[in-house]
Amino acid sequence: MSLNSLTKLLALLLLPLLFSAVSCNKPTEPHTGNLTITVEDASCTEVWLAVNTGNLSLPNNFVLYENNTRKKDITLTQGETVIVIENLLPKQNYSYKLMNSDNVSNETLAITLDTTSHNFTWETFEFGEYGNSVLYDVAIIDENNIWAVGEIYMNDSLGNPDHNAYNAVHWDGQSWELKRIKTNACGGVDYPPVKAIFAFSSSDILFAHIDGSISNYNGIKFTNDCSLITQLNGSANKIWGKSNSDFYVVSGNGFIAHWNGSSWKKIESGTNVDLLDVWGTPDGSIVWVSGNNLNKTVLIKIENSKATIVFESHYPWQVRKGRISGGISSIWTDSKNFIYATTHITVYRCLSNTNGDGKEIYPYEDYLKGGTVRIRGTAANDIVTCGSNGSILHYNGYRWQIEHLTDASTYLWSSTVKEGVVVAVGDRYEGIFDYRAVIIVGKK
Repeated sequence: MSLNSLTKLLALLLLPLLFSAVSCNKPTEPHTGNLTITVEDASCTEVWLAVNTGNLSLPNNFVLYENNTRKKDITLTQGETVIVIENLLPKQNYSYKLMNSDNVSNETLAITLDTTSHNFTWETFEFGEYGNSVLYDVAIIDENNIWAVGEIYMNDSLGNPDHNAYNAVHWDGQSWELKRIKTNACGGVDYPPVKAIFAFSSSDILFAHIDGSISNYNGIKFTNDCSLITQLNGSANKIWGKSNSDFYVVSGNGFIAHWNGSSWKKIESGTNVDLLDVWGTPDGSIVWVSGNNLNKTVLIKIENSKATIVFESHYPWQVRKGRISGGISSIWTDSKNFIYATTHITVYRCLSNTNGDGKEIYPYEDYLKGGTVRIRGTAANDIVTCGSNGSILHYNGYRWQIEHLTDASTYLWSSTVKEGVVVAVGDRYEGIFDYRAVIIVGKK
Protein backbone atom coordinates (compact mmCIF):
# COMPACT_ATOMS: atom_id res chain seq x y z
CA MET A 1 0.00 0.00 0.00
CA SER A 2 1.34 3.40 -0.95
CA LEU A 3 2.02 6.06 1.66
CA ASN A 4 -0.80 8.22 0.24
CA SER A 5 -3.29 5.34 0.49
CA LEU A 6 -2.23 4.68 4.08
CA THR A 7 -2.73 8.34 5.03
CA LYS A 8 -6.26 8.34 3.61
CA LEU A 9 -7.09 5.12 5.49
CA LEU A 10 -5.89 6.56 8.81
CA ALA A 11 -7.92 9.72 8.21
CA LEU A 12 -11.08 7.71 7.66
CA LEU A 13 -10.48 5.72 10.85
CA LEU A 14 -9.81 8.82 13.00
CA LEU A 15 -12.65 10.97 11.63
CA PRO A 16 -15.43 9.53 13.90
CA LEU A 17 -13.19 9.99 16.94
CA LEU A 18 -12.53 13.60 15.96
CA PHE A 19 -16.27 14.40 15.61
CA SER A 20 -16.91 12.71 18.94
CA ALA A 21 -14.29 14.85 20.68
CA VAL A 22 -15.69 18.05 19.16
CA SER A 23 -19.26 17.23 20.19
CA CYS A 24 -18.19 16.47 23.77
CA ASN A 25 -16.57 19.91 24.15
CA LYS A 26 -19.36 21.92 22.51
CA PRO A 27 -20.93 24.52 24.97
CA THR A 28 -24.39 23.68 26.17
CA GLU A 29 -27.07 25.99 24.80
CA PRO A 30 -28.22 28.35 27.58
CA HIS A 31 -31.67 27.63 28.96
CA THR A 32 -33.85 29.79 31.16
CA GLY A 33 -35.22 27.38 33.71
CA ASN A 34 -38.06 29.95 33.88
CA LEU A 35 -35.55 32.66 34.90
CA THR A 36 -37.32 35.99 34.28
CA ILE A 37 -36.53 39.63 34.86
CA THR A 38 -39.05 42.48 34.70
CA VAL A 39 -39.04 46.19 35.47
CA GLU A 40 -41.00 46.79 38.64
CA ASP A 41 -40.36 50.50 39.12
CA ALA A 42 -38.25 53.40 37.89
CA SER A 43 -37.34 56.89 39.01
CA CYS A 44 -35.14 59.42 37.24
CA THR A 45 -31.97 57.79 38.52
CA GLU A 46 -32.94 54.29 39.70
CA VAL A 47 -34.53 51.14 38.32
CA TRP A 48 -36.05 48.30 40.34
CA LEU A 49 -35.80 44.90 38.63
CA ALA A 50 -37.96 42.00 39.80
CA VAL A 51 -36.25 38.61 39.33
CA ASN A 52 -37.94 35.21 39.46
CA THR A 53 -35.61 32.20 39.32
CA GLY A 54 -38.33 29.66 38.57
CA ASN A 55 -37.12 26.09 39.18
CA LEU A 56 -33.40 26.86 39.32
CA SER A 57 -31.40 25.57 42.26
CA LEU A 58 -30.31 28.23 44.72
CA PRO A 59 -28.04 29.90 45.65
CA ASN A 60 -26.86 30.66 42.13
CA ASN A 61 -24.42 33.19 40.67
CA PHE A 62 -25.32 35.43 37.76
CA VAL A 63 -24.00 38.40 35.83
CA LEU A 64 -26.34 41.33 35.25
CA TYR A 65 -25.91 42.98 31.86
CA GLU A 66 -26.94 46.58 31.20
CA ASN A 67 -27.19 47.53 27.52
CA ASN A 68 -25.24 44.33 26.74
CA THR A 69 -22.37 45.43 29.00
CA ARG A 70 -21.43 43.58 32.15
CA LYS A 71 -22.90 45.60 35.03
CA LYS A 72 -22.43 43.58 38.22
CA ASP A 73 -22.14 40.08 39.65
CA ILE A 74 -25.14 38.91 41.64
CA THR A 75 -25.76 35.90 43.87
CA LEU A 76 -29.43 35.01 44.07
CA THR A 77 -30.56 33.19 47.20
CA GLN A 78 -34.35 33.58 46.90
CA GLY A 79 -36.80 32.59 44.22
CA GLU A 80 -38.14 36.13 44.02
CA THR A 81 -36.05 39.21 44.65
CA VAL A 82 -35.72 42.85 43.64
CA ILE A 83 -32.48 44.33 42.31
CA VAL A 84 -31.92 48.08 42.59
CA ILE A 85 -29.81 49.85 39.96
CA GLU A 86 -28.69 53.35 40.95
CA ASN A 87 -26.85 56.35 39.47
CA LEU A 88 -28.69 56.31 36.14
CA LEU A 89 -29.65 59.29 34.01
CA PRO A 90 -33.16 60.72 33.53
CA LYS A 91 -35.22 59.91 30.43
CA GLN A 92 -32.94 57.11 29.20
CA ASN A 93 -33.53 53.59 27.92
CA TYR A 94 -31.69 50.74 29.66
CA SER A 95 -31.90 47.05 28.75
CA TYR A 96 -31.18 44.34 31.34
CA LYS A 97 -30.71 40.57 31.40
CA LEU A 98 -29.19 37.98 33.74
CA MET A 99 -26.82 35.24 32.58
CA ASN A 100 -24.53 32.51 33.77
CA SER A 101 -22.94 29.55 31.97
CA ASP A 102 -26.16 27.54 32.01
CA ASN A 103 -28.98 30.09 32.06
CA VAL A 104 -30.07 33.30 30.46
CA SER A 105 -33.10 35.40 31.30
CA ASN A 106 -35.27 37.40 28.99
CA GLU A 107 -34.13 40.93 28.17
CA THR A 108 -36.24 43.73 29.67
CA LEU A 109 -36.35 47.44 28.84
CA ALA A 110 -36.38 50.09 31.56
CA ILE A 111 -37.09 53.77 30.87
CA THR A 112 -36.11 56.22 33.60
CA LEU A 113 -38.44 59.12 34.37
CA ASP A 114 -37.89 62.55 32.92
CA THR A 115 -37.32 65.45 35.30
CA THR A 116 -40.10 67.95 36.03
CA SER A 117 -39.99 71.72 35.84
CA HIS A 118 -38.87 73.96 38.68
CA ASN A 119 -40.70 76.89 37.13
CA PHE A 120 -43.20 78.04 39.77
CA THR A 121 -44.88 81.39 40.27
CA TRP A 122 -45.57 82.15 43.94
CA GLU A 123 -48.23 84.06 45.84
CA THR A 124 -48.63 84.51 49.62
CA PHE A 125 -51.82 85.00 51.63
CA GLU A 126 -52.17 85.91 55.33
CA PHE A 127 -55.07 85.52 57.75
CA GLY A 128 -55.80 86.62 61.32
CA GLU A 129 -56.33 89.93 63.06
CA TYR A 130 -55.36 89.09 66.64
CA GLY A 131 -53.92 86.26 68.71
CA ASN A 132 -52.02 83.24 67.48
CA SER A 133 -53.45 82.33 64.10
CA VAL A 134 -51.89 79.31 62.41
CA LEU A 135 -52.60 76.74 59.68
CA TYR A 136 -51.41 73.19 60.32
CA ASP A 137 -52.34 71.21 57.22
CA VAL A 138 -53.55 71.53 53.63
CA ALA A 139 -55.23 69.46 50.90
CA ILE A 140 -55.47 70.14 47.16
CA ILE A 141 -58.43 68.74 45.24
CA ASP A 142 -57.50 70.80 42.18
CA GLU A 143 -56.14 74.29 41.54
CA ASN A 144 -59.61 75.76 42.12
CA ASN A 145 -60.46 73.71 45.20
CA ILE A 146 -58.00 73.92 48.11
CA TRP A 147 -58.58 73.50 51.85
CA ALA A 148 -56.28 74.59 54.68
CA VAL A 149 -56.99 73.95 58.36
CA GLY A 150 -55.92 75.34 61.72
CA GLU A 151 -57.16 78.23 63.84
CA ILE A 152 -57.69 81.79 62.65
CA TYR A 153 -58.72 84.61 64.99
CA MET A 154 -60.61 87.56 63.53
CA ASN A 155 -62.37 90.62 64.92
CA ASP A 156 -66.14 90.96 64.83
CA SER A 157 -68.05 93.68 62.99
CA LEU A 158 -67.39 96.11 65.84
CA GLY A 159 -63.65 95.51 65.77
CA ASN A 160 -63.61 93.41 68.95
CA PRO A 161 -61.96 89.97 69.17
CA ASP A 162 -64.31 87.21 68.05
CA HIS A 163 -63.45 84.26 70.27
CA ASN A 164 -65.16 81.77 67.95
CA ALA A 165 -62.12 81.03 65.86
CA TYR A 166 -62.33 79.94 62.26
CA ASN A 167 -60.81 76.49 61.81
CA ALA A 168 -60.55 76.23 58.02
CA VAL A 169 -60.16 78.33 54.90
CA HIS A 170 -61.24 77.35 51.38
CA TRP A 171 -60.06 78.47 47.94
CA ASP A 172 -62.67 78.34 45.14
CA GLY A 173 -60.40 79.55 42.34
CA GLN A 174 -61.15 83.21 42.95
CA SER A 175 -60.77 83.91 46.67
CA TRP A 176 -60.24 82.41 50.11
CA GLU A 177 -63.27 81.98 52.38
CA LEU A 178 -62.93 81.51 56.13
CA LYS A 179 -64.89 78.53 57.49
CA ARG A 180 -66.12 77.27 60.84
CA ILE A 181 -66.52 73.49 60.93
CA LYS A 182 -68.79 72.51 63.80
CA THR A 183 -68.32 69.29 65.75
CA ASN A 184 -71.59 69.25 67.71
CA ALA A 185 -69.50 70.00 70.80
CA CYS A 186 -68.00 66.50 70.90
CA GLY A 187 -65.32 67.77 73.26
CA GLY A 188 -67.33 70.64 74.71
CA VAL A 189 -66.38 73.22 72.05
CA ASP A 190 -68.44 73.91 68.95
CA TYR A 191 -65.58 74.93 66.63
CA PRO A 192 -62.31 73.43 67.89
CA PRO A 193 -59.21 74.06 65.76
CA VAL A 194 -58.52 71.48 63.05
CA LYS A 195 -55.09 69.81 63.12
CA ALA A 196 -55.17 67.54 60.05
CA ILE A 197 -57.01 67.12 56.75
CA PHE A 198 -57.13 64.43 54.07
CA ALA A 199 -59.16 64.69 50.86
CA PHE A 200 -60.27 61.74 48.74
CA SER A 201 -62.35 63.99 46.44
CA SER A 202 -64.24 67.27 46.51
CA SER A 203 -67.17 65.46 48.15
CA ASP A 204 -65.21 63.28 50.54
CA ILE A 205 -62.88 65.14 52.93
CA LEU A 206 -61.78 64.26 56.48
CA PHE A 207 -60.97 66.86 59.15
CA ALA A 208 -59.33 65.98 62.50
CA HIS A 209 -60.11 68.42 65.34
CA ILE A 210 -57.82 68.99 68.31
CA ASP A 211 -60.48 67.59 70.67
CA GLY A 212 -60.15 64.16 69.03
CA SER A 213 -63.27 64.35 66.89
CA ILE A 214 -63.23 63.74 63.13
CA SER A 215 -65.55 65.43 60.65
CA ASN A 216 -66.41 64.18 57.18
CA TYR A 217 -67.50 66.60 54.46
CA ASN A 218 -69.58 65.18 51.60
CA GLY A 219 -69.54 68.36 49.56
CA ILE A 220 -72.74 69.65 51.18
CA LYS A 221 -72.64 69.02 54.90
CA PHE A 222 -70.37 67.86 57.72
CA THR A 223 -70.94 64.81 59.90
CA ASN A 224 -68.98 64.16 63.08
CA ASP A 225 -67.42 61.13 64.73
CA CYS A 226 -66.64 61.53 68.44
CA SER A 227 -65.79 57.91 69.17
CA LEU A 228 -61.99 58.36 69.23
CA ILE A 229 -61.97 61.20 71.76
CA THR A 230 -61.43 59.03 74.83
CA GLN A 231 -58.62 57.08 73.11
CA LEU A 232 -56.79 59.92 71.42
CA ASN A 233 -56.63 62.37 74.34
CA GLY A 234 -55.97 65.05 71.73
CA SER A 235 -56.03 65.44 67.99
CA ALA A 236 -55.03 63.00 65.32
CA ASN A 237 -51.75 64.42 64.02
CA LYS A 238 -52.17 63.06 60.48
CA ILE A 239 -54.62 61.08 58.35
CA TRP A 240 -53.97 58.85 55.34
CA GLY A 241 -56.14 56.34 53.54
CA LYS A 242 -57.59 54.95 50.32
CA SER A 243 -61.23 55.82 51.03
CA ASN A 244 -63.51 56.96 53.84
CA SER A 245 -63.99 53.30 54.71
CA ASP A 246 -60.26 52.53 54.82
CA PHE A 247 -58.04 55.10 56.49
CA TYR A 248 -55.57 55.53 59.35
CA VAL A 249 -55.00 58.19 61.99
CA VAL A 250 -51.86 58.65 64.11
CA SER A 251 -51.36 60.68 67.24
CA GLY A 252 -49.29 61.13 70.39
CA ASN A 253 -48.06 58.38 72.68
CA GLY A 254 -47.70 55.88 69.82
CA PHE A 255 -51.38 55.90 68.89
CA ILE A 256 -52.47 54.31 65.57
CA ALA A 257 -56.05 53.50 64.60
CA HIS A 258 -57.70 52.19 61.44
CA TRP A 259 -61.27 52.88 60.29
CA ASN A 260 -62.82 50.05 58.23
CA GLY A 261 -66.07 51.81 57.36
CA SER A 262 -68.02 50.67 60.40
CA SER A 263 -65.66 50.67 63.39
CA TRP A 264 -62.26 51.74 64.67
CA LYS A 265 -59.47 49.27 65.38
CA LYS A 266 -56.49 50.32 67.43
CA ILE A 267 -53.18 49.03 66.07
CA GLU A 268 -50.51 48.40 68.67
CA SER A 269 -47.46 50.40 67.62
CA GLY A 270 -44.97 49.11 70.19
CA THR A 271 -43.86 52.63 71.07
CA ASN A 272 -44.90 55.64 73.12
CA VAL A 273 -43.24 58.11 70.77
CA ASP A 274 -45.46 60.86 69.38
CA LEU A 275 -46.43 59.75 65.87
CA LEU A 276 -46.37 62.71 63.49
CA ASP A 277 -47.04 61.34 60.01
CA VAL A 278 -48.62 58.46 58.11
CA TRP A 279 -48.55 57.55 54.41
CA GLY A 280 -49.13 54.39 52.41
CA THR A 281 -48.48 52.78 49.05
CA PRO A 282 -51.07 53.39 46.30
CA ASP A 283 -52.59 49.94 46.84
CA GLY A 284 -52.54 50.31 50.62
CA SER A 285 -50.54 47.10 51.14
CA ILE A 286 -47.84 48.96 53.10
CA VAL A 287 -48.53 51.87 55.44
CA TRP A 288 -45.65 53.81 56.96
CA VAL A 289 -45.77 55.76 60.22
CA SER A 290 -43.08 57.99 61.70
CA GLY A 291 -42.58 60.04 64.82
CA ASN A 292 -40.14 61.44 67.32
CA ASN A 293 -39.67 62.83 70.78
CA LEU A 294 -36.66 64.68 72.11
CA ASN A 295 -34.77 61.47 72.83
CA LYS A 296 -36.19 58.90 70.40
CA THR A 297 -37.42 58.49 66.83
CA VAL A 298 -39.21 55.58 65.11
CA LEU A 299 -40.19 54.35 61.67
CA ILE A 300 -43.07 51.87 61.64
CA LYS A 301 -44.27 49.61 58.83
CA ILE A 302 -47.84 48.28 58.80
CA GLU A 303 -48.62 45.19 56.71
CA ASN A 304 -51.71 43.00 57.07
CA SER A 305 -52.90 45.19 59.96
CA LYS A 306 -49.74 44.50 61.97
CA ALA A 307 -47.30 47.25 62.92
CA THR A 308 -43.56 46.55 63.09
CA ILE A 309 -40.91 49.00 64.23
CA VAL A 310 -38.30 48.75 61.47
CA PHE A 311 -36.09 51.51 62.86
CA GLU A 312 -35.73 53.02 66.29
CA SER A 313 -33.03 55.40 67.48
CA HIS A 314 -32.46 56.65 70.99
CA TYR A 315 -29.92 59.15 69.69
CA PRO A 316 -31.89 61.16 67.12
CA TRP A 317 -29.36 64.00 67.15
CA GLN A 318 -26.39 61.84 66.20
CA VAL A 319 -25.35 62.03 62.52
CA ARG A 320 -24.50 58.67 60.94
CA LYS A 321 -23.59 58.43 57.28
CA GLY A 322 -25.90 56.20 55.25
CA ARG A 323 -28.38 55.77 58.10
CA ILE A 324 -31.39 57.81 59.17
CA SER A 325 -30.13 60.52 61.49
CA GLY A 326 -32.30 62.99 63.35
CA GLY A 327 -35.89 62.77 64.47
CA ILE A 328 -38.15 61.66 61.61
CA SER A 329 -40.75 64.37 61.08
CA SER A 330 -42.39 63.24 57.83
CA ILE A 331 -42.60 60.42 55.29
CA TRP A 332 -43.94 59.94 51.77
CA THR A 333 -44.00 57.27 49.07
CA ASP A 334 -45.78 56.23 45.90
CA SER A 335 -44.15 52.80 45.62
CA LYS A 336 -43.83 49.57 47.56
CA ASN A 337 -40.09 49.60 46.83
CA PHE A 338 -38.97 52.75 48.62
CA ILE A 339 -39.91 55.50 51.05
CA TYR A 340 -38.73 59.07 51.59
CA ALA A 341 -38.13 60.21 55.16
CA THR A 342 -37.28 63.71 56.39
CA THR A 343 -35.44 64.64 59.55
CA HIS A 344 -34.02 67.91 60.84
CA ILE A 345 -30.75 66.90 59.17
CA THR A 346 -31.64 65.78 55.64
CA VAL A 347 -33.99 63.80 53.37
CA TYR A 348 -33.45 60.06 52.93
CA ARG A 349 -34.61 57.61 50.29
CA CYS A 350 -34.85 54.19 51.91
CA LEU A 351 -35.65 50.80 50.43
CA SER A 352 -38.84 49.22 51.72
CA ASN A 353 -36.83 46.59 53.61
CA THR A 354 -34.84 49.27 55.44
CA ASN A 355 -33.76 48.80 59.03
CA GLY A 356 -32.55 52.39 59.18
CA ASP A 357 -30.30 52.44 56.14
CA GLY A 358 -30.99 55.32 53.78
CA LYS A 359 -29.44 57.34 51.00
CA GLU A 360 -29.05 61.06 51.67
CA ILE A 361 -30.56 62.92 48.72
CA TYR A 362 -30.93 66.44 50.14
CA PRO A 363 -27.91 68.66 49.33
CA TYR A 364 -28.40 71.47 51.83
CA GLU A 365 -27.36 72.10 55.41
CA ASP A 366 -30.81 72.00 56.88
CA TYR A 367 -30.17 74.36 59.77
CA LEU A 368 -29.68 77.01 57.07
CA LYS A 369 -32.52 76.05 54.71
CA GLY A 370 -34.91 74.40 57.14
CA GLY A 371 -36.89 72.59 54.49
CA THR A 372 -37.36 69.17 56.05
CA VAL A 373 -40.44 69.48 58.27
CA ARG A 374 -42.93 68.01 55.78
CA ILE A 375 -42.50 65.99 52.58
CA ARG A 376 -45.14 65.22 49.95
CA GLY A 377 -45.09 64.34 46.27
CA THR A 378 -46.93 63.09 43.22
CA ALA A 379 -44.10 60.89 41.91
CA ALA A 380 -40.39 60.33 42.39
CA ASN A 381 -39.72 63.28 40.07
CA ASP A 382 -42.10 65.74 41.75
CA ILE A 383 -41.53 66.12 45.50
CA VAL A 384 -41.80 69.15 47.78
CA THR A 385 -40.54 69.80 51.28
CA CYS A 386 -41.13 72.75 53.57
CA GLY A 387 -40.18 74.00 57.01
CA SER A 388 -38.61 76.86 58.88
CA ASN A 389 -37.47 80.11 57.27
CA GLY A 390 -40.55 79.89 55.08
CA SER A 391 -38.62 77.47 52.89
CA ILE A 392 -40.20 75.39 50.12
CA LEU A 393 -37.95 73.11 48.09
CA HIS A 394 -38.78 71.11 44.99
CA TYR A 395 -37.11 67.87 43.85
CA ASN A 396 -37.51 67.12 40.15
CA GLY A 397 -36.10 63.61 40.42
CA TYR A 398 -32.54 64.70 39.73
CA ARG A 399 -31.94 68.02 41.45
CA TRP A 400 -33.34 70.09 44.31
CA GLN A 401 -34.14 73.75 43.97
CA ILE A 402 -35.11 76.27 46.62
CA GLU A 403 -38.42 77.58 45.35
CA HIS A 404 -39.38 79.92 48.16
CA LEU A 405 -37.45 81.38 51.05
CA THR A 406 -38.97 84.21 53.07
CA ASP A 407 -37.40 84.85 56.47
CA ALA A 408 -36.88 83.36 59.91
CA SER A 409 -40.25 84.68 61.09
CA THR A 410 -42.22 82.21 58.91
CA TYR A 411 -42.64 78.56 59.82
CA LEU A 412 -44.38 76.17 57.44
CA TRP A 413 -46.04 73.21 59.13
CA SER A 414 -47.25 71.37 56.06
CA SER A 415 -47.15 71.31 52.27
CA THR A 416 -48.57 69.31 49.41
CA VAL A 417 -48.36 69.16 45.62
CA LYS A 418 -50.79 68.12 42.91
CA GLU A 419 -51.00 68.70 39.15
CA GLY A 420 -48.45 71.50 39.05
CA VAL A 421 -49.76 73.27 42.17
CA VAL A 422 -47.81 73.49 45.44
CA VAL A 423 -49.41 74.80 48.64
CA ALA A 424 -47.62 75.28 51.97
CA VAL A 425 -49.20 76.53 55.19
CA GLY A 426 -47.97 77.74 58.55
CA ASP A 427 -47.62 80.94 60.54
CA ARG A 428 -45.60 84.16 60.63
CA TYR A 429 -44.36 85.74 63.83
CA GLU A 430 -45.60 89.30 64.39
CA GLY A 431 -44.85 89.65 68.09
CA ILE A 432 -45.38 87.90 71.42
CA PHE A 433 -48.80 86.17 71.30
CA ASP A 434 -49.33 87.56 67.82
CA TYR A 435 -49.01 85.29 64.77
CA ARG A 436 -50.60 85.41 61.33
CA ALA A 437 -51.67 82.29 59.47
CA VAL A 438 -49.86 81.95 56.15
CA ILE A 439 -50.65 80.18 52.87
CA ILE A 440 -48.04 80.11 50.08
CA VAL A 441 -49.24 78.92 46.66
CA GLY A 442 -46.97 78.04 43.74
CA LYS A 443 -48.22 77.30 40.23
CA LYS A 444 -46.41 76.20 37.09
